[in-house]
Amino acid sequence: MQNKSKDGRTPRNDALGAWDFVKSMKLGDKVIAKRGGSTMLGIGYVVGDYQYDSTRSSYTHIRSVKWIKTGQWTVPDDSRFPTKSITNVAKFPTLAKRLMAVFGDLSFEEKLDLPESIVTEPFSVSDALKEVFVERDQFERMIRTLSTKKNLILQGPPGVGKTFLAKKLAYAAMGFKDSARVLIVQFHQSFSYEDFIQGIRPDDEGSFKRQDRAFFHLCKIARDDLERPYYCIIDEINRGNVSKIFGELLMLIEADKRSTDYAVSMTYSGENDAKFYIPPNVHIIGTMNTADRSLAGVDLALRRRFRFFDIKPAFGTSAFRNHLMECGATKDLIQTIESKIAAINTRILADRNLGPGFLIGHSYFCPPNGETINEQWMRDVFDLEILELIREYWTDEDKQEDAAKVLTAA
Repeated sequence: MQNKSKDGRTPRNDALGAWDFVKSMKLGDKVIAKRGGSTMLGIGYVVGDYQYDSTRSSYTHIRSVKWIKTGQWTVPDDSRFPTKSITNVAKFPTLAKRLMAVFGDLSFEEKLDLPESIVTEPFSVSDALKEVFVERDQFERMIRTLSTKKNLILQGPPGVGKTFLAKKLAYAAMGFKDSARVLIVQFHQSFSYEDFIQGIRPDDEGSFKRQDRAFFHLCKIARDDLERPYYCIIDEINRGNVSKIFGELLMLIEADKRSTDYAVSMTYSGENDAKFYIPPNVHIIGTMNTADRSLAGVDLALRRRFRFFDIKPAFGTSAFRNHLMECGATKDLIQTIESKIAAINTRILADRNLGPGFLIGHSYFCPPNGETINEQWMRDVFDLEILELIREYWTDEDKQEDAAKVLTAA
Protein backbone atom coordinates (compact mmCIF):
# COMPACT_ATOMS: atom_id res chain seq x y z
CA MET A 1 0.00 0.00 0.00
CA GLN A 2 1.36 3.43 -0.92
CA ASN A 3 1.54 6.06 1.82
CA LYS A 4 0.77 9.67 1.06
CA SER A 5 3.58 12.17 1.38
CA LYS A 6 3.40 15.20 3.68
CA ASP A 7 1.91 17.34 0.90
CA GLY A 8 -0.89 14.82 0.40
CA ARG A 9 0.32 13.34 -2.90
CA THR A 10 0.50 9.59 -3.50
CA PRO A 11 4.10 8.77 -4.52
CA ARG A 12 3.29 6.50 -7.47
CA ASN A 13 6.38 7.63 -9.41
CA ASP A 14 8.64 6.86 -6.44
CA ALA A 15 7.14 3.40 -6.07
CA LEU A 16 7.51 2.70 -9.80
CA GLY A 17 11.06 4.04 -9.80
CA ALA A 18 12.02 1.79 -6.88
CA TRP A 19 10.51 -1.21 -8.66
CA ASP A 20 12.41 -0.42 -11.89
CA PHE A 21 15.67 0.14 -9.99
CA VAL A 22 15.43 -3.21 -8.18
CA LYS A 23 13.50 -5.45 -10.58
CA SER A 24 13.35 -4.07 -14.12
CA MET A 25 16.95 -2.92 -14.54
CA LYS A 26 19.20 -5.72 -15.88
CA LEU A 27 22.93 -6.24 -16.30
CA GLY A 28 24.06 -4.66 -19.57
CA ASP A 29 21.23 -2.09 -19.69
CA LYS A 30 22.30 1.41 -20.68
CA VAL A 31 21.74 4.03 -18.00
CA ILE A 32 21.91 7.82 -18.17
CA ALA A 33 22.54 9.98 -15.13
CA LYS A 34 20.92 13.40 -14.97
CA ARG A 35 20.46 16.34 -12.63
CA GLY A 36 16.97 17.77 -12.68
CA GLY A 37 15.36 17.81 -16.09
CA SER A 38 17.94 19.68 -18.13
CA THR A 39 21.44 18.47 -17.23
CA MET A 40 22.85 15.13 -18.37
CA LEU A 41 25.92 13.84 -16.45
CA GLY A 42 26.89 10.58 -18.13
CA ILE A 43 25.95 7.38 -19.89
CA GLY A 44 27.08 3.83 -19.12
CA TYR A 45 26.18 0.19 -18.58
CA VAL A 46 24.69 -1.50 -15.53
CA VAL A 47 27.28 -4.03 -14.30
CA GLY A 48 25.89 -4.99 -10.88
CA ASP A 49 22.70 -6.35 -9.36
CA TYR A 50 20.70 -4.39 -6.81
CA GLN A 51 22.16 -4.32 -3.31
CA TYR A 52 21.38 -2.65 -0.02
CA ASP A 53 24.62 -1.64 1.67
CA SER A 54 24.10 -0.55 5.28
CA THR A 55 27.78 0.33 5.64
CA ARG A 56 27.40 3.40 3.41
CA SER A 57 26.56 6.73 5.04
CA SER A 58 24.20 7.68 2.20
CA TYR A 59 22.74 6.19 -0.99
CA THR A 60 22.48 2.73 0.56
CA HIS A 61 20.44 1.31 -2.35
CA ILE A 62 22.99 0.75 -5.11
CA ARG A 63 23.65 -0.61 -8.62
CA SER A 64 27.16 -0.60 -10.11
CA VAL A 65 27.62 1.19 -13.45
CA LYS A 66 30.49 1.15 -15.97
CA TRP A 67 30.50 4.76 -17.23
CA ILE A 68 31.29 5.21 -20.93
CA LYS A 69 30.85 8.99 -21.21
CA THR A 70 30.88 11.45 -18.33
CA GLY A 71 30.66 15.21 -18.29
CA GLN A 72 27.89 17.79 -18.32
CA TRP A 73 25.45 18.34 -21.15
CA THR A 74 22.70 20.96 -21.00
CA VAL A 75 19.43 20.13 -22.71
CA PRO A 76 17.45 22.93 -24.41
CA ASP A 77 14.40 24.10 -22.46
CA ASP A 78 12.03 22.65 -25.05
CA SER A 79 13.62 19.20 -24.61
CA ARG A 80 13.58 18.95 -20.81
CA PHE A 81 13.25 15.46 -19.33
CA PRO A 82 11.01 14.22 -16.51
CA THR A 83 12.32 15.26 -13.08
CA LYS A 84 11.39 12.00 -11.34
CA SER A 85 14.26 9.91 -9.96
CA ILE A 86 14.18 7.10 -12.54
CA THR A 87 12.46 6.66 -15.89
CA ASN A 88 12.41 3.57 -18.10
CA VAL A 89 13.16 5.26 -21.41
CA ALA A 90 12.40 2.08 -23.38
CA LYS A 91 8.70 2.77 -22.76
CA PHE A 92 8.89 6.26 -24.31
CA PRO A 93 10.34 6.38 -27.89
CA THR A 94 10.18 10.18 -27.99
CA LEU A 95 12.48 10.39 -24.97
CA ALA A 96 15.00 8.14 -26.73
CA LYS A 97 15.04 10.48 -29.73
CA ARG A 98 15.70 13.48 -27.48
CA LEU A 99 18.54 11.61 -25.77
CA MET A 100 20.11 10.88 -29.15
CA ALA A 101 20.21 14.62 -29.75
CA VAL A 102 22.42 14.91 -26.66
CA PHE A 103 24.61 11.79 -26.82
CA GLY A 104 24.36 10.75 -30.46
CA ASP A 105 23.68 7.18 -31.54
CA LEU A 106 22.68 5.14 -28.46
CA SER A 107 23.26 1.80 -30.22
CA PHE A 108 27.00 1.80 -29.42
CA GLU A 109 28.43 -1.33 -27.79
CA GLU A 110 31.51 -1.94 -25.68
CA LYS A 111 33.03 -5.23 -24.54
CA LEU A 112 32.48 -5.40 -20.80
CA ASP A 113 33.52 -7.77 -18.04
CA LEU A 114 29.98 -8.29 -16.79
CA PRO A 115 29.50 -10.60 -13.80
CA GLU A 116 26.84 -13.26 -13.97
CA SER A 117 23.44 -12.03 -12.88
CA ILE A 118 23.05 -13.34 -9.37
CA VAL A 119 20.78 -12.62 -6.45
CA THR A 120 22.89 -11.19 -3.68
CA GLU A 121 21.82 -11.53 -0.08
CA PRO A 122 23.06 -9.94 3.13
CA PHE A 123 25.75 -11.95 4.92
CA SER A 124 27.00 -10.93 8.36
CA VAL A 125 29.70 -12.09 10.75
CA SER A 126 27.01 -13.95 12.69
CA ASP A 127 25.93 -15.73 9.50
CA ALA A 128 29.53 -16.77 8.82
CA LEU A 129 30.09 -18.07 12.34
CA LYS A 130 27.21 -20.51 11.85
CA GLU A 131 29.25 -22.19 9.09
CA VAL A 132 32.89 -21.93 10.20
CA PHE A 133 34.60 -23.21 13.32
CA VAL A 134 36.56 -20.20 14.54
CA GLU A 135 35.96 -17.89 17.48
CA ARG A 136 34.20 -14.57 16.90
CA ASP A 137 37.16 -12.56 18.22
CA GLN A 138 39.52 -14.20 15.74
CA PHE A 139 37.07 -13.81 12.84
CA GLU A 140 36.50 -10.12 13.56
CA ARG A 141 40.25 -9.64 13.83
CA MET A 142 40.61 -11.07 10.33
CA ILE A 143 38.07 -8.57 9.00
CA ARG A 144 39.93 -5.70 10.67
CA THR A 145 43.15 -6.94 9.09
CA LEU A 146 41.57 -6.94 5.63
CA SER A 147 40.46 -3.36 6.19
CA THR A 148 43.91 -2.10 7.26
CA LYS A 149 46.62 -4.47 6.00
CA LYS A 150 44.60 -5.46 2.90
CA ASN A 151 46.26 -8.90 2.75
CA LEU A 152 46.13 -11.94 5.03
CA ILE A 153 46.98 -15.63 4.90
CA LEU A 154 45.10 -18.47 6.58
CA GLN A 155 47.65 -21.14 7.41
CA GLY A 156 47.16 -24.57 8.91
CA PRO A 157 47.30 -28.34 8.44
CA PRO A 158 45.24 -30.15 5.81
CA GLY A 159 41.54 -30.41 6.45
CA VAL A 160 40.86 -27.36 8.61
CA GLY A 161 38.67 -25.63 6.00
CA LYS A 162 40.99 -22.78 5.04
CA THR A 163 39.53 -22.19 1.56
CA PHE A 164 35.96 -22.51 2.83
CA LEU A 165 36.75 -20.01 5.58
CA ALA A 166 38.38 -17.61 3.10
CA LYS A 167 35.21 -17.38 1.03
CA LYS A 168 32.96 -16.86 4.06
CA LEU A 169 35.40 -14.23 5.33
CA ALA A 170 35.15 -12.30 2.05
CA TYR A 171 31.34 -12.42 2.12
CA ALA A 172 31.18 -11.28 5.75
CA ALA A 173 33.64 -8.45 5.10
CA MET A 174 31.59 -7.12 2.17
CA GLY A 175 28.29 -7.79 3.96
CA PHE A 176 26.85 -9.76 1.03
CA LYS A 177 27.09 -13.12 -0.68
CA ASP A 178 28.32 -11.69 -3.97
CA SER A 179 30.51 -14.10 -5.96
CA ALA A 180 30.91 -11.47 -8.72
CA ARG A 181 33.27 -9.58 -6.39
CA VAL A 182 35.34 -12.62 -5.36
CA LEU A 183 38.08 -14.04 -7.59
CA ILE A 184 39.37 -17.51 -6.63
CA VAL A 185 42.62 -18.86 -8.10
CA GLN A 186 45.04 -21.61 -7.09
CA PHE A 187 48.79 -21.21 -7.29
CA HIS A 188 51.04 -24.10 -8.32
CA GLN A 189 54.64 -24.61 -9.41
CA SER A 190 53.89 -23.82 -13.08
CA PHE A 191 51.68 -20.77 -12.42
CA SER A 192 53.17 -17.55 -13.80
CA TYR A 193 52.77 -13.80 -14.21
CA GLU A 194 51.34 -14.49 -17.66
CA ASP A 195 48.64 -16.72 -16.14
CA PHE A 196 47.67 -14.34 -13.35
CA ILE A 197 48.21 -10.77 -14.54
CA GLN A 198 49.09 -10.24 -18.20
CA GLY A 199 50.87 -12.06 -20.98
CA ILE A 200 51.24 -12.85 -24.67
CA ARG A 201 48.86 -15.63 -25.63
CA PRO A 202 47.60 -17.18 -28.90
CA ASP A 203 44.14 -16.12 -30.00
CA ASP A 204 41.47 -18.01 -31.94
CA GLU A 205 42.98 -16.94 -35.26
CA GLY A 206 46.39 -18.45 -34.51
CA SER A 207 48.22 -15.17 -33.94
CA PHE A 208 49.67 -13.90 -30.66
CA LYS A 209 48.51 -10.85 -28.74
CA ARG A 210 48.62 -9.41 -25.26
CA GLN A 211 45.88 -10.68 -22.97
CA ASP A 212 44.84 -9.35 -19.58
CA ARG A 213 44.39 -12.11 -17.01
CA ALA A 214 42.20 -12.60 -13.94
CA PHE A 215 43.91 -10.33 -11.40
CA PHE A 216 44.31 -7.51 -13.92
CA HIS A 217 40.57 -7.70 -14.70
CA LEU A 218 39.65 -7.72 -11.01
CA CYS A 219 41.68 -4.56 -10.36
CA LYS A 220 40.21 -2.87 -13.43
CA ILE A 221 36.63 -3.56 -12.33
CA ALA A 222 37.39 -2.55 -8.73
CA ARG A 223 38.85 0.81 -9.82
CA ASP A 224 35.50 1.64 -11.44
CA ASP A 225 33.62 0.67 -8.27
CA LEU A 226 35.67 2.13 -5.42
CA GLU A 227 32.73 2.30 -3.03
CA ARG A 228 32.63 -1.51 -2.70
CA PRO A 229 35.34 -4.02 -1.69
CA TYR A 230 36.65 -6.82 -3.95
CA TYR A 231 38.52 -9.96 -2.92
CA CYS A 232 41.10 -12.24 -4.50
CA ILE A 233 41.34 -15.63 -2.78
CA ILE A 234 44.60 -17.39 -3.61
CA ASP A 235 44.46 -21.06 -2.65
CA GLU A 236 47.82 -22.73 -1.89
CA ILE A 237 49.60 -19.39 -2.21
CA ASN A 238 52.92 -20.87 -1.04
CA ARG A 239 53.00 -23.45 -3.82
CA GLY A 240 53.70 -20.78 -6.42
CA ASN A 241 56.72 -18.55 -6.87
CA VAL A 242 55.07 -15.42 -5.49
CA SER A 243 57.79 -13.00 -6.60
CA LYS A 244 57.63 -14.38 -10.14
CA ILE A 245 53.83 -14.45 -10.30
CA PHE A 246 53.31 -10.89 -9.05
CA GLY A 247 56.40 -9.46 -10.73
CA GLU A 248 56.51 -5.67 -10.53
CA LEU A 249 53.14 -5.70 -8.75
CA LEU A 250 54.55 -7.29 -5.60
CA MET A 251 55.31 -3.81 -4.28
CA LEU A 252 51.82 -2.59 -5.14
CA ILE A 253 49.96 -5.07 -2.92
CA GLU A 254 51.27 -3.26 0.17
CA ALA A 255 48.50 -1.33 1.91
CA ASP A 256 50.27 2.06 1.69
CA LYS A 257 50.95 1.77 -2.04
CA ARG A 258 47.37 1.40 -3.29
CA SER A 259 47.15 4.60 -5.33
CA THR A 260 48.15 6.22 -8.61
CA ASP A 261 51.22 7.63 -6.83
CA TYR A 262 52.79 4.17 -7.06
CA ALA A 263 51.49 3.20 -10.50
CA VAL A 264 54.03 1.29 -12.60
CA SER A 265 54.49 0.32 -16.22
CA MET A 266 53.53 -3.29 -16.82
CA THR A 267 55.96 -5.86 -18.20
CA TYR A 268 53.95 -6.09 -21.44
CA SER A 269 52.91 -2.42 -21.59
CA GLY A 270 53.25 -0.40 -24.75
CA GLU A 271 54.40 3.20 -24.93
CA ASN A 272 50.84 4.55 -24.91
CA ASP A 273 49.46 2.27 -22.17
CA ALA A 274 48.48 3.78 -18.85
CA LYS A 275 50.45 2.78 -15.80
CA PHE A 276 48.92 0.17 -13.50
CA TYR A 277 48.08 0.26 -9.79
CA ILE A 278 46.11 -1.90 -7.39
CA PRO A 279 43.14 0.03 -5.97
CA PRO A 280 42.57 0.23 -2.20
CA ASN A 281 39.32 -1.76 -2.39
CA VAL A 282 41.07 -4.96 -3.57
CA HIS A 283 41.92 -7.39 -0.77
CA ILE A 284 43.93 -10.61 -0.96
CA ILE A 285 43.21 -13.71 1.13
CA GLY A 286 45.73 -16.52 0.76
CA THR A 287 45.60 -20.06 2.12
CA MET A 288 48.70 -22.06 3.03
CA ASN A 289 49.03 -25.76 3.82
CA THR A 290 51.62 -26.11 6.58
CA ALA A 291 52.04 -29.86 5.97
CA ASP A 292 53.40 -29.59 2.43
CA ARG A 293 56.91 -31.08 2.58
CA SER A 294 57.73 -29.83 -0.92
CA LEU A 295 58.01 -26.26 0.36
CA ALA A 296 61.21 -25.36 2.17
CA GLY A 297 59.93 -22.02 3.40
CA VAL A 298 57.92 -18.94 2.62
CA ASP A 299 59.28 -16.02 0.62
CA LEU A 300 60.22 -13.22 3.07
CA ALA A 301 58.69 -10.70 0.68
CA LEU A 302 55.40 -12.56 1.06
CA ARG A 303 55.61 -12.59 4.87
CA ARG A 304 56.19 -8.84 5.06
CA ARG A 305 53.13 -8.01 2.98
CA PHE A 306 50.65 -10.32 4.74
CA ARG A 307 49.39 -11.04 8.22
CA PHE A 308 49.13 -14.71 9.14
CA PHE A 309 46.34 -16.45 11.02
CA ASP A 310 46.69 -20.00 12.34
CA ILE A 311 43.63 -22.17 11.65
CA LYS A 312 43.42 -25.18 13.94
CA PRO A 313 41.32 -28.38 14.00
CA ALA A 314 37.92 -27.82 15.66
CA PHE A 315 37.56 -31.22 17.35
CA GLY A 316 36.05 -30.84 20.81
CA THR A 317 34.28 -27.54 20.12
CA SER A 318 30.53 -27.23 20.58
CA ALA A 319 30.18 -25.79 17.06
CA PHE A 320 31.78 -28.85 15.49
CA ARG A 321 29.75 -31.29 17.59
CA ASN A 322 26.53 -29.48 16.72
CA HIS A 323 27.47 -29.72 13.04
CA LEU A 324 27.97 -33.49 13.29
CA MET A 325 24.63 -33.88 15.05
CA GLU A 326 22.93 -31.88 12.28
CA CYS A 327 24.46 -34.38 9.83
CA GLY A 328 22.88 -37.29 11.68
CA ALA A 329 25.75 -38.41 13.94
CA THR A 330 24.85 -39.82 17.34
CA LYS A 331 26.61 -38.69 20.53
CA ASP A 332 28.43 -42.06 20.73
CA LEU A 333 29.66 -41.70 17.13
CA ILE A 334 30.86 -38.15 17.78
CA GLN A 335 32.77 -39.36 20.84
CA THR A 336 34.36 -42.14 18.77
CA ILE A 337 35.49 -39.75 16.06
CA GLU A 338 36.95 -37.25 18.48
CA SER A 339 38.71 -39.80 20.68
CA LYS A 340 40.37 -41.60 17.76
CA ILE A 341 41.49 -38.40 16.03
CA ALA A 342 42.73 -37.00 19.37
CA ALA A 343 44.89 -40.11 19.83
CA ILE A 344 46.38 -39.76 16.34
CA ASN A 345 46.94 -36.00 16.69
CA THR A 346 48.71 -36.57 20.02
CA ARG A 347 51.19 -38.84 18.23
CA ILE A 348 51.64 -36.26 15.46
CA LEU A 349 52.36 -33.50 17.98
CA ALA A 350 54.91 -35.66 19.77
CA ASP A 351 56.82 -36.45 16.57
CA ARG A 352 59.65 -33.95 16.16
CA ASN A 353 59.52 -34.44 12.38
CA LEU A 354 55.86 -33.42 12.26
CA GLY A 355 54.23 -31.20 14.90
CA PRO A 356 51.19 -28.88 14.87
CA GLY A 357 51.47 -28.08 11.17
CA PHE A 358 50.57 -31.70 10.35
CA LEU A 359 47.52 -32.25 12.57
CA ILE A 360 44.44 -33.89 11.05
CA GLY A 361 41.70 -31.34 10.47
CA HIS A 362 37.98 -31.45 11.04
CA SER A 363 36.85 -31.00 7.43
CA TYR A 364 37.35 -34.71 6.79
CA PHE A 365 34.19 -35.09 8.84
CA CYS A 366 32.14 -32.35 7.16
CA PRO A 367 30.24 -34.31 4.50
CA PRO A 368 29.15 -32.51 1.32
CA ASN A 369 25.75 -32.68 -0.34
CA GLY A 370 23.82 -33.46 2.84
CA GLU A 371 25.33 -36.90 3.41
CA THR A 372 24.42 -38.58 6.69
CA ILE A 373 27.19 -39.42 9.15
CA ASN A 374 26.82 -42.99 10.37
CA GLU A 375 29.11 -45.84 11.37
CA GLN A 376 29.86 -46.90 7.78
CA TRP A 377 30.52 -43.34 6.62
CA MET A 378 32.97 -42.81 9.49
CA ARG A 379 34.74 -46.10 8.71
CA ASP A 380 35.19 -45.08 5.06
CA VAL A 381 36.78 -41.78 6.11
CA PHE A 382 39.17 -43.55 8.48
CA ASP A 383 40.15 -46.30 6.03
CA LEU A 384 40.25 -44.40 2.74
CA GLU A 385 41.40 -40.91 3.79
CA ILE A 386 42.96 -40.71 7.24
CA LEU A 387 45.05 -43.90 6.92
CA GLU A 388 46.37 -42.74 3.54
CA LEU A 389 47.42 -39.43 5.09
CA ILE A 390 49.17 -41.28 7.92
CA ARG A 391 51.12 -43.41 5.44
CA GLU A 392 52.29 -40.19 3.82
CA TYR A 393 53.36 -38.76 7.18
CA TRP A 394 55.13 -41.81 8.54
CA THR A 395 57.39 -44.10 6.54
CA ASP A 396 58.09 -46.05 9.75
CA GLU A 397 55.93 -49.18 9.52
CA ASP A 398 55.62 -49.50 13.32
CA LYS A 399 54.14 -46.01 13.56
CA GLN A 400 51.77 -46.72 10.66
CA GLU A 401 50.62 -49.93 12.31
CA ASP A 402 50.13 -48.22 15.66
CA ALA A 403 47.98 -45.50 14.08
CA ALA A 404 45.97 -48.06 12.12
CA LYS A 405 45.18 -49.96 15.31
CA VAL A 406 43.86 -46.80 16.91
CA LEU A 407 41.52 -46.12 13.98
CA THR A 408 40.30 -49.70 13.51
CA ALA A 409 39.79 -50.55 17.19
CA ALA A 410 36.14 -51.08 18.13
